[in-house]
Amino acid sequence: MELNLKECIQEIKKYIDKGCTPSQPPIEKPFTVEEIYPSRFMNIQPRETLAKFLSVDASSYPLIKANNWRIGVSRCAYVIVENVKGRWVVSQESYEDHIFPVVAPINQRKYLIWAKLRKFESQLAIKQLKNLEPEDFCLMDGAAFFDIHGGTRYSLDLYNICSKKQIRLLMIPKNSPILHDDKGRDLLAAINIYSLKLQKDGKLGKCWVYHPIREAELREDLYGDVACVRLSPSSPKVFRCDIMDYLVEKGKSYIVKILSELSSLSMDARCNGYPAPLFLAHQRTKIPKAKLLEYHEAVQLKLSEEGLLDFVLNEAEVASFRKHLLGLTYDFDLPEDIEEV
Repeated sequence: MELNLKECIQEIKKYIDKGCTPSQPPIEKPFTVEEIYPSRFMNIQPRETLAKFLSVDASSYPLIKANNWRIGVSRCAYVIVENVKGRWVVSQESYEDHIFPVVAPINQRKYLIWAKLRKFESQLAIKQLKNLEPEDFCLMDGAAFFDIHGGTRYSLDLYNICSKKQIRLLMIPKNSPILHDDKGRDLLAAINIYSLKLQKDGKLGKCWVYHPIREAELREDLYGDVACVRLSPSSPKVFRCDIMDYLVEKGKSYIVKILSELSSLSMDARCNGYPAPLFLAHQRTKIPKAKLLEYHEAVQLKLSEEGLLDFVLNEAEVASFRKHLLGLTYDFDLPEDIEEV
């Protein structure tokens, strides 16, 4: 944590001396589909597997923030879920906490927060790939954008290692608001409604994949085909699922096979329709309030030692009236809108 605090001090000093001059990282552009094709729906059937599932996720909490900067903490967690003697268990799990600064106006800040989270998630996933064999799964909460330089993308090293080891890397974001139909409506919802018509006509089962919505475009840093999946027969939930190009090359029957195996772990009552390994990883990203208070105190102490605390608290106070109106004490008591695209 010491290195993170040093970075915080450096960035705040830089902000005091030079002000706020952020540059917005590249983000995924909105994508519109003109038509939904019934031929792109494929049935999937939940099927047992002996594969392991590595899942990684990260959450972020503000410790101190103002209009042009934020010092926050992230908890990046992983779980490995595997079948042991007929029972699915979490065989390995851990997390890493990172305190980090972001200097940017509020309307640009979330992109830089994503950049940090993608970096932490990539690093943690890469460390754990040594525990996986070919045909095991690596599940990430995000879109299949990779870049050697990072940015808001995942590390290209993660993709390359998974491709070399033939690990089934799937990217499943919790939400994907940039996918639209021809009228600008939510594409995943439109696909789901279309699937109900096919089911009514007896042409589609209750679990399915719609593939592709968009094909991989390496020049755009998109390393997987974008698909839509419904993974549980008893849940209406659908999700974007990006399937890496090296998996798509094995054919549609292989896509159906791996999603059928994923479906068998997507019927947990706590998260019906969503992959349970990703749910379990997300649960482990929660930081208790006592630990947040400890980090908050550590940051303030370091800022005080460097003679920066008065400046920081002055800017934070100016930007905190909404928090006071709601009767809240700490910035981490107020939920942030850093939803990903």
